[in-house]
Amino acid sequence: MEKRAFLYVILITIVLPWWGCKGSGTVQARQSQRFIYVPVKTEKEVLESVRDMAYWLEKADGSKYEIREADVPPDNGIRLVDFNKVNLSTAQRVDMETNGQSFHLLVNGPGQVRIAGSGKNSFINGIYTYLHELGFRWYAPGELWTKTGNPGANITINKLYKPDFQDRFYFGSGGHAAIPAIDPDGTFSKDFSLWNRRNLWNADYTNKGHSGNKFYNDNKKVLDQHPEYFCDGKVNRQGWIDVNNKAVVDIFVRWAKGQVTAGERFPSIGVDPADGSGAKGDCLPVNHPTIKTWSDKYYWLANQVAASLPKNDQATRIQLYAYNNHAAPPGFALQSQVFPTIIPYAFQNVTSPENFISLWEKR
Repeated sequence: MEKRAFLYVILITIVLPWWGCKGSGTVQARQSQRFIYVPVKTEKEVLESVRDMAYWLEKADGSKYEIREADVPPDNGIRLVDFNKVNLSTAQRVDMETNGQSFHLLVNGPGQVRIAGSGKNSFINGIYTYLHELGFRWYAPGELWTKTGNPGANITINKLYKPDFQDRFYFGSGGHAAIPAIDPDGTFSKDFSLWNRRNLWNADYTNKGHSGNKFYNDNKKVLDQHPEYFCDGKVNRQGWIDVNNKAVVDIFVRWAKGQVTAGERFPSIGVDPADGSGAKGDCLPVNHPTIKTWSDKYYWLANQVAASLPKNDQATRIQLYAYNNHAAPPGFALQSQVFPTIIPYAFQNVTSPENFISLWEKR
């Protein structure tokens, strides 16, 4: 009995110091307080990304990150700051002003970070670029496919990041809508949206495709009263109009311009026809001097919208797909505000994908 008690004392003496040190070290790390400062009235999407950043940093180093609002934060911690409040070169400032994707990242060792941004997309790009610089990777939606980085990495960065493409996104035909019986809360879609953000899929201009039905629905009252506005004198819900009729072209142009809200930094106008244009019920105008093909018809209509914009408006983008029977470039030049979304590898039979890109590049 005495020997057994003696052994217990030996074990407790050996084990407790090791166990106690390990435990106290963990508690001490988790009590370490770090701060992330965001501007007052930060947009919801930016706050979501900041919380996501805090989550991964905490997961990686065990520290607690507290998010605070401050338009003029202290010179420590992780700071999101309006680019107008930091010292940038003239060229850097121009880049920040002309697109919403650029940001300036200043890092001086662990936890000493300043992300200077011009708005929502700029800050989000800065947040996830910083995490990428620390070694974080998200190979697929969900934590299982995540590689944790090192928040303690002693890195130094003083750089303006300007993505090569102002709009970076993909579209999986059919989307990823929730299947109620399997995913009633739409978790799959939310996970993909977050994964996209973490991997810097981002865009200044909202893409607006297949707008023909919306054109009809928004103008239903007047259009239903004028069947002559449509091909073969029959009203259709797809918005396939007879562009020989100036009155309906004027209605279309006014409707298209109405998509722009005053004060928008990156306004976009969707003039893409309804899916299936060129089918029965659609028509090409007779004896029109310019329009000979379906591409001619819909890019001519886009040009009419562009021509109605103020001459000094170089911010607005007029969007439609180079798609299906209007995939080929039209037989005339496009106004500078018209931005087709080309789809080289699907929904076109014009030529090979490489040649298709080359044809459009010349436009």
